[in-house]
Amino acid sequence: MLRFVLRKMLHKKWLMAALLIGNILLIAIAAGSPMYTDAALQRMLTDTMTDYVVQNGRYPTTAYLLSTLNPNAKAGSAALNAFWEEDALAARLPKQLGLKSRWLVRNLFLTDATIRPEETRSNFRSKALRLGFLSGLEEHAQILSGRLYQEREDGVIEVLASQKALIGMNLMLGETYTVDKLTRPDGTPLRIQVVGIFDAADSGDHYWYKSPSAYGDQLLMSEQAFTSLTGDLSGLPSKVMGLWFVIMDYEGISIDRVPELYEASLALQAQHKQVNGISYSDYFADILEAYMKAETKITVTLRILQVPIYALLVAFIFMVAGQILSMEQSEISVIKSRGAGKHQILSIYLLQSLLVAAASLIVGLPLAALICQVLGSANAFLEFVSRRALSVRYTGTVMLYALGAAFLSICAMVLPALRYARLTIVAQKQKKRKSNAPWFQRFFVDILLLAVSLYALYSFNAQKADLARRVLEGQGLDPLLFLASPLFTV
Repeated sequence: MLRFVLRKMLHKKWLMAALLIGNILLIAIAAGSPMYTDAALQRMLTDTMTDYVVQNGRYPTTAYLLSTLNPNAKAGSAALNAFWEEDALAARLPKQLGLKSRWLVRNLFLTDATIRPEETRSNFRSKALRLGFLSGLEEHAQILSGRLYQEREDGVIEVLASQKALIGMNLMLGETYTVDKLTRPDGTPLRIQVVGIFDAADSGDHYWYKSPSAYGDQLLMSEQAFTSLTGDLSGLPSKVMGLWFVIMDYEGISIDRVPELYEASLALQAQHKQVNGISYSDYFADILEAYMKAETKITVTLRILQVPIYALLVAFIFMVAGQILSMEQSEISVIKSRGAGKHQILSIYLLQSLLVAAASLIVGLPLAALICQVLGSANAFLEFVSRRALSVRYTGTVMLYALGAAFLSICAMVLPALRYARLTIVAQKQKKRKSNAPWFQRFFVDILLLAVSLYALYSFNAQKADLARRVLEGQGLDPLLFLASPLFTV
C-alpha cells in the first residue's frame, strides 16, 4: 500500500506540494505560537527587572529580613532562637528560591549605645548611636581618610564611620571613646577608636542596598570583633537588631517559575507575621504579580490574533485535499467496483495524510523557531532592527501544539475522503448531474458572519475615544475586537 500511495502522490506532485506547504505553515505557526509567547514574555519579564534596576538603583530580586532582640535575652530562649533562625534563613534563601545569590549583606548592631571621649571636649554632646558590623564592607568601601580597621592587642576596638556619622555625631578621626553600659567579656570598659572614614568604592555597586549615608548613626567594626564582643547575643544590656539584605540574580527567573516564586514570597511574609520581632519584605513579589496580570492579557490577545490564520490554513488544506479527491473520484469508484471496502479506501488516504503530516513536522518545527527569531527582530512590518534575539525553547507545550496541528491537518485531509469512499460508479454519475450550493450558503453562515462583522465595526467606531483612553492608561482591550477584520475577510 505504501508504494501505491507514494506513486499516487508523485502523480499529483504539484497539488501534493501545495498540500505539504499548507501543512508546514500550519504546524510552524501552531508550534511557534507558544514558543513566541514564552520568549516574548521572558523578554518582557527580564526587561521589567532591568528597568527596575535602572530606575531604583537596586536589584528587584532583593529580600530584606529584619529581627529585633530585646535586652538581656536568655540563652536558648524563643526570641534568641528566632533571631538566629533569620540569619540561617538569609543564608539559605537563594537556594530555597532556586536563584543565584549575588550578595548576602549582614548588618548586626547594638542600639542606643552612648559614648564619651576619653579626653574631655567642651563641645561634645553624647548621642545615642548604633555599634555593629556590615559584612563585606572591606571589599566594597573606599577609605576617604584614615585606614581600615584592624585587630589590636590593647583591647581597643577600631571602627569606621561614614562622613554623615562623623559630622552628625561630632566625632574626630583618631579619637578614642568609652562606651557607656557596655563592657568587654572580661568586664573591662569597652573602648572604641574611629580610625577611618568610608564611602562606596563604586556608586553603581548593588552591594550598597543602603547608601553609606544611611549609616549616619552607626559605627562599624569588623565582624570578628563584634562576635568576640557579643558572643551569642544573650544577656546583653542593649537591644540588638539584625538586618539581612539578600541580593539575588533576577536573570535566573524563568516565566515557568513566576507563580512558584510569587507563592514563596507570600508564604514567607505570612510566616513572619506570625512571630513577633521579625519581618520579611522583598520587591519582586509586586513585580511578579503585575507580570502575571499582564501575561493573561497578552496570551489571550496573541491566541485570538492567530485564530484566523489557523482557520485560513485549515480551509486551504481542506480545499486542496478536496481538489485531489475530486480528481481521484473515478479511481476511487473503480477501486470500489473491484471489491475494495470503505475502510480500505480510507486507510489509503489516512496513510497519505500521515506521510504529509510527518514531513510537515520535520520541516515545521525548525521553521517555527526561525519565524520567532524574525518576529523578535521586527520593529514594524518589514522593518527589522538589531534587537537581541528571542530565547526560544522546544517545550512540551510546543510539541503538543505541533502534534495538535498535525492531527487537525490529518482530519482536514481525511474527512473529505469519507464522502468519496461511499461513491460507486453509478453514484458518481448521478452526482455530476446535481449542483448543490455550499453548506455555508445553504445555512446563511456568510450572512451571519457579515452581520457580526458590521456590528463589531459599529461598536469600534462608537468607542474609539474610550479605547484610546484605555490604551494610554495601559488597560487591556476586549480581545473580540481583533476578530472584526478577520470576520470581514472570511
